[in-house]
Amino acid sequence: MTVGSTQLPDLARQKGSTTGIHSGDNRLLNAVFSNNQFYTCHTVKSGSFPCAARFLGVNTSNIAAPTKVLDRVIGSTTTDYYYPAVATNPAGSASSRICTVFNFSSATRFAGIVYTQMKADGSIQPLGLLKEGQNTYVKTFGGTRNRWGDTVTRGGITGRRKHDRLSETGLRDSGIMLLGVRKVSGQKIFPPPGNMVIEGGDNLFAFGNSDGVAKLTAMLEAPAT
Repeated sequence: MTVGSTQLPDLARQKGSTTGIHSGDNRLLNAVFSNNQFYTCHTVKSGSFPCAARFLGVNTSNIAAPTKVLDRVIGSTTTDYYYPAVATNPAGSASSRICTVFNFSSATRFAGIVYTQMKADGSIQPLGLLKEGQNTYVKTFGGTRNRWGDTVTRGGITGRRKHDRLSETGLRDSGIMLLGVRKVSGQKIFPPPGNMVIEGGDNLFAFGNSDGVAKLTAMLEAPAT
């Protein structure tokens, strides 16, 4: 089985600054497996799209001869898409539908987050806005790259937030995407439902910019009041 070649993505454009946002490289970012279907994604430069999100799907029913079921690039000549994450959609057929979230920015919009659902044939629903960007983003952390899209894994959650339902934490308003939870029992839930209760000892897998992830960490690990 072969897939198309890719190039390293350009820096993502953003409103209010000529400093581009570092969109990483073209290595695979995450992967999910369900019903013999394997899905993964990464950021690429493709054709006239300088910085785009690419999604791949493989049918592994015949492991000796896997077949490609999805190879789709979501991109634009004027808007950049980067740091995608993918998960199977429990509301649809796990073998034919996935959901995805990724960052966007352009010369006229600050960096934000959008989401969509995609069928295995590559057709997608219109992009939905999860979080509109608020300001120009320039953070080099003492280096030369304007880094974006840091991820964090937190464990041993205790304190006042340990019994909150996910829908009550305000994650959506903060621009943080919770990709999964590993319960203290060892159960892995990707993606977690909004009515899940966070318990002490759970590990949360979150995606967002450094400031947002820091605020989430502080909120979850704050002492009880």
